[in-house]
Amino acid sequence: NAVDHAFPEGVSGGEVSVRLDRDDDHVLIEVVDNGAGLPSDFSLEESRGLGLSIVQALVTTELMGSMEMRSVGGTTVRVRVPVAMPRVDL
Repeated sequence: NAVDHAFPEGVSGGEVSVRLDRDDDHVLIEVVDNGAGLPSDFSLEESRGLGLSIVQALVTTELMGSMEMRSVGGTTVRVRVPVAMPRVDL
């Protein structure tokens, strides 16, 4: 989705980064792009896109997590999902 929506055809130099982290009881996923950004009137709660609706339902309903999106110099999506297993440091 980041590649398809952030960079209209013909745009070059786009970057998408994905970061995965964990605190004590949550997995944190962050996807950041330097693309077109979100429309000024965008609302995650009112979005009707199929792909975004599926991801939001999976994160919030199935995984009991949270999802937030913001647009500053591109788009940042942050997903936070609780995990039941204790953290094991290697």
